[in-house]
Amino acid sequence: MPEQPKIQFTPAQAAAISARGGSLLVSAAAGSGKTRVLVERVVGLITDPVHPVDANQLLIMTFTNAAAAKLRADITTRLAQEVRAHPGDLHLRSQQLLLQRASIGTVDAFCLHFVQQHFAMLDVPPDFETADEADLARIEQETLAATLETAYQDPDFRAFADLYDRGRTDNTAGDAILDLYHFTRALPHPAASLAAFAAMWQQDAPPKDTLWGKELLGIALARAQGAKTLLESGAAIAARDEAADRAYTAVMQDDAARVKNLCYYLKKGDWDKSLAALDAVLTGWRRAGSVKGGKDANQCASAASQLRDRAKDQMTSLQKDVLLCTAEEFAADRRRAAPLVAALVRATQAFADSCFAAKCAEKVLDYADYEHLTLDLLLTETNERTPLCATVSARYAAVLVDEYQDTNALQDAIYFALARPEADNLFFVGDIKQSIYRFRLADPGIFVDKQQRWQPHPQPAPLPSTLALDANFRSAPGVIAGINYLFETFFSRGLGGVDYGDGQRLVVGGDKDAAYQGMCEIDVIDGADVDGDAAVIARRIAEMVGQGFPVRGKDGPRPCRYDDFCILLRGRKGFAAYEGALRTAGIPVFADSATDL
Repeated sequence: MPEQPKIQFTPAQAAAISARGGSLLVSAAAGSGKTRVLVERVVGLITDPVHPVDANQLLIMTFTNAAAAKLRADITTRLAQEVRAHPGDLHLRSQQLLLQRASIGTVDAFCLHFVQQHFAMLDVPPDFETADEADLARIEQETLAATLETAYQDPDFRAFADLYDRGRTDNTAGDAILDLYHFTRALPHPAASLAAFAAMWQQDAPPKDTLWGKELLGIALARAQGAKTLLESGAAIAARDEAADRAYTAVMQDDAARVKNLCYYLKKGDWDKSLAALDAVLTGWRRAGSVKGGKDANQCASAASQLRDRAKDQMTSLQKDVLLCTAEEFAADRRRAAPLVAALVRATQAFADSCFAAKCAEKVLDYADYEHLTLDLLLTETNERTPLCATVSARYAAVLVDEYQDTNALQDAIYFALARPEADNLFFVGDIKQSIYRFRLADPGIFVDKQQRWQPHPQPAPLPSTLALDANFRSAPGVIAGINYLFETFFSRGLGGVDYGDGQRLVVGGDKDAAYQGMCEIDVIDGADVDGDAAVIARRIAEMVGQGFPVRGKDGPRPCRYDDFCILLRGRKGFAAYEGALRTAGIPVFADSATDL
């Protein structure tokens, strides 16, 4: 049988495959060969010439069952290639059998199996089942009704409900309990987190030293810096025209100077001086000069005026929404709220306890229960390893986690508990730009935190390190260029969680001089004119097909055809308009009117 051609890995891919001696976080961009790297790393650990690892000593966590099945199949195929290349290696043959017992699956599946194995150490029914969504919703609503009935006997909780419930129902108070319950369920120790949450409100600290004060100061600084940029840009535009210059430049420079002073105090965290500086910005706001013929007739004056109005809106919003009171008033509000927050926390904890008891009574648990019970078996509430944890973690020579950007704090704690006590045998791979499960309480900040704290690979000592796979082998150079242009414009630490620079920017991984360059076309439409949008898109499709725009086919570049295009709409309302516009343009079209996206 002819030997398969050897894959040429990039230096970054090779490092991700062969790095040993410390935990590693790999930031793998779309199309960077992440799955291939993960498979090669697994096979490399099994076939390591110095410290080979048995396949059943690997713990591999993926995000879906389908991904786990594919990964197991790919590893099996790759290991079979090694066996064919070394037919006399009995160790390799044994690994094919051990791989069938390797733990490759989702964290939910692992925790379910772990709880089933050790249910005798837990206060749960031995014949529990996984609850469906309908049963969970029913149990939560029944438990919430009973919890609220008891909570209203607490005068502090009644005061909380009176303060936040503006209608005749207790929906707001109930929703607050549910929201706090679900939020803490994604944390390692919910009861301790709730207690810490209440304790924060008991601390008589200045605003800049509280979590919410820091958050508000950060929001205020971002808005003030944005307003300063708008004013400086407007002044520069006004200076291009003599009439606009006389009317706007000096005024906007004065505005920018006062906003700059506000930014100074916001950076220092001086609450009251920031409040005074904001007041000075707004009270010092004066009318701009007049422009002969009106500002709207002067392009520079009109642009400067619009930018100044936007800056003022930013400053006004700070006064209305963020910097509402003095530091003393802030502290007084906190003191009044502290007993109410404590009552909310007590009600939430009572709800959590009752909800778990109700589920146990019906012999049903959910996946969050499995994760919490797993952590309870592995760690104490003070995060000390249990004897069982010591036994279990010793089974695994390596813990590998895929799609790490969509993990949460609870799952992360489980990964570290299953690793060695030194936490030096972890391998995380993911891409912060592909984090889409925050609505399920995934916390991409966990990924970003390690990416910023861990040092670039390689490290002289066995320390945790990070490296980037930024070469994209999936997309044509033109597509990559378009994506980079868009992301470099909009992506930042504030918007998206990370700066779109080296390590995040996509790099062409294939032939940079390929005849087919591809295209990334971005049309921003607001959807207000459905008929107009449909006509524009129909015209563009007709032009591309008429020009023979090249697309990638199985045998290389070929002219695009009508069936290369797919139009996705948020709902079915616009189907008729698009179908009509396409038919008018002579384009054959099929509209799947039975389903939404």
